[in-house]
Amino acid sequence: MLKISKKFLKLLIGLLFIIGLSTFAYIHYQQKSRLTQSSKSFNFSRPDNRKDEIKGEIITLRRLRPEYFNDFYKMHNDPSIIQRLYEAVEPEGIEYNSFMAHLKYELKKEANGLVLSYVIFDNKEDKLIGNLEIREPDPDDPGQFGCWINPKYWGGGRLYEAFKLISQEYFRLHPDTEKFNAHVKMSNLRGYFALKKCGFKLIKTLHFKDMSSRYFLEYYNPKMEKQQN
Repeated sequence: MLKISKKFLKLLIGLLFIIGLSTFAYIHYQQKSRLTQSSKSFNFSRPDNRKDEIKGEIITLRRLRPEYFNDFYKMHNDPSIIQRLYEAVEPEGIEYNSFMAHLKYELKKEANGLVLSYVIFDNKEDKLIGNLEIREPDPDDPGQFGCWINPKYWGGGRLYEAFKLISQEYFRLHPDTEKFNAHVKMSNLRGYFALKKCGFKLIKTLHFKDMSSRYFLEYYNPKMEKQQN
């Protein structure tokens, strides 16, 4: 009968334990990796390649996270913001639980690479003041770019810098994409001229039976424009 020394037995047990831990870690990594993969194939090289924070001189962009939800609601639930973003809302404003459910849905879309979404923080106050996003092309949701900033923080170049930062990030992730678009209600002239200032070009006007008429604008990848010129 083969005799095994206690020293060799301890070494063998230790080796098997290390192998077991490594196997468990690998399986756990594979499972976690599958959970973070997009259910569809989009232009993002990989979802986690997006920057968590993009710091500018005036504002900072931070990826949408649950810890920002309450501040997001407080800043967003402003009558002047609601009037521009929605066709019809109850006088008392947006219902809290419904809005939280909407943000959770948006967070899932963000995790799956369906939208590049950031909340905007004012650098002086380190306070959430708005949000902007660029959605992946979708025939059921043709408008790709969306944004809002609380009226208390209008002016000062905040929106312009926020747009510059997110558009640079979008084209970094989508180097072969030529453009993205935006819709804005024709009654929202302030929003229209803000988009024009950011570099959007008016393409056409859209008219609907059940919704307000809108301007349709496009923003082109600056690198591609330079190559064409």
